[in-house]
Amino acid sequence: MALELNRRGFLTAATLSATAAATTASAFAIESLPAQAAGWPKSALWRLPPHSGAIAWTVDDGKSYDTVSKYIDFIEQSGIRLTFFVTTKYSSWLKVQPRLQPLVNSGQVQLGNHTMNHPNLTKLSAAQVQSELGGCQKFIHDHFGVESRPYFRPPYGYLNETVIKAAADIGYSKPVLWLGSLGDSTPISEPALLKLANTWMTEDRILIGHANQPTVTHLYAQLLKILQKRHLKTVTIKDVFG
Repeated sequence: MALELNRRGFLTAATLSATAAATTASAFAIESLPAQAAGWPKSALWRLPPHSGAIAWTVDDGKSYDTVSKYIDFIEQSGIRLTFFVTTKYSSWLKVQPRLQPLVNSGQVQLGNHTMNHPNLTKLSAAQVQSELGGCQKFIHDHFGVESRPYFRPPYGYLNETVIKAAADIGYSKPVLWLGSLGDSTPISEPALLKLANTWMTEDRILIGHANQPTVTHLYAQLLKILQKRHLKTVTIKDVFG
């Protein structure tokens, strides 16, 4: 059984049977029910260790070249640390490679695997899962010279036993989920995004955003103020989990 997460906001979870709960990323979005963590995949990362003083800002996809490029401007100017989960079907990543490479080399930016074509991995065979992840890994290695394993983000947050095992068998043993969203995988207004940012930009979170829409590019100054007001440092996934 796969779980669909509401990527626009509060990350609602489907009701799971006892059997499915043992093998599926269940209600990891609902912070008010931490006891349900017992049913989440043991290998999944969805938040930082307690009292970290940090937030892991992660950005998926890369559909919009302009948004990816302006994220790089923001990273350069602000000094924030950020993890991009790369979907290789988008040409943005090749276009920004010369500018992004120094940030990757320094470790300020981490590149994670978000598959080649952004499919629902739970609908694929093990071999197809490995092809999606392996193709993305080859792209990242060939064009940026870095290793993305063991971290990957399953599109839509969908996981099941087949995906977890197939990914682990080729070195992707750490699916990275999230506990807070900027809601911008699809168009969103500036007030709505800022409302989500104020809700979810808090200590110990793995935050998900997307490089697909222009809205976030108009709000970098406000988002940075939220981080500064809350005394939150930004970290990559690798900074925390090695």
